[in-house]
Amino acid sequence: MTDKAKDGAMVFDCDAKSIEERFSILFRECYQPVCYYAFSILNDLQEAEDITDECFMRLWERRIEAPKINSMKAYLYTCVRNACYAELKRKKARTAIEIEFNHFSKGNEYPVKDGTDTELHLPDLLNALSPKRREVFRMIYREGKKIHEVASALKVSINTVKNHKRQGFSYLRKKFL
Repeated sequence: MTDKAKDGAMVFDCDAKSIEERFSILFRECYQPVCYYAFSILNDLQEAEDITDECFMRLWERRIEAPKINSMKAYLYTCVRNACYAELKRKKARTAIEIEFNHFSKGNEYPVKDGTDTELHLPDLLNALSPKRREVFRMIYREGKKIHEVASALKVSINTVKNHKRQGFSYLRKKFL
């Protein structure tokens, strides 16, 4: 193995069998440090392992494009960092929504302007969503499922779930503002 391959660069610039061997070496050398890096951001070992696994899988799936990557280690660390920040952002959003759902599930009211200055309940607003959007909201924010899990459960594409989520939030924002 060349020094360049050992440093994590040009790992996939060879034949298929050699690609598997080099990827295996990269995995053995980098998995634990990259996982620790993810843990330092998330403070959750299981999530850190999941994100690290996903990033290695993404790299393996993109191995055809990999020769364009100058440093595999830098790519992995960047991929893991971005995935961790996305997970933290998703957790923060889910926590805010869960607080709202818990607030409403106790029968509390929240003033919502709908043009007539009447108060509406979040459940009423959610019921105004289409059945698919309502289901997407329930699965993501009540059950804590990830977008790809919702997509496979509903047998729709990930983009469809993202669109339902985005359009649902857009509707709720309009009603709350």
